[in-house]
Amino acid sequence: MTTSSTNFPNELEGKIEDHGKRIELTAPFIYNDRGLIVVVPVGFESDWNSVPKGLWNILPPWEYPEAGVVHDWLYKHPGVLTRSQVDDIHRRIMHLCGASWFKRQSMWLGIRSGGWLPWSKYRKADASH
Repeated sequence: MTTSSTNFPNELEGKIEDHGKRIELTAPFIYNDRGLIVVVPVGFESDWNSVPKGLWNILPPWEYPEAGVVHDWLYKHPGVLTRSQVDDIHRRIMHLCGASWFKRQSMWLGIRSGGWLPWSKYRKADASH
């Protein structure tokens, strides 16, 4: 699903589920950039890029799956990263994958405006453990 490079040393491999709306990784997926290494483990499930259905004709959620998978993982497991940093990583991955400025900015603006809800949900779940 992705082209191997220094930033993505292995292919994004997974089992497509829910009529193409989700992927479950069947191999670890690694993102390596600017000293940050993210390893998304086998079994992790992602809904690609969360895009409202009405925008799929210009921003298909399955386009740039690398960005969606890494972003979903980091939203659930941010470590020391802030939400803003995780959102910037999504935009950076889209850039590395060849997305146009318009698509990168559109996705970033959508994430910044709507991402607070899942981010808050995951942080509340973290606090209850």
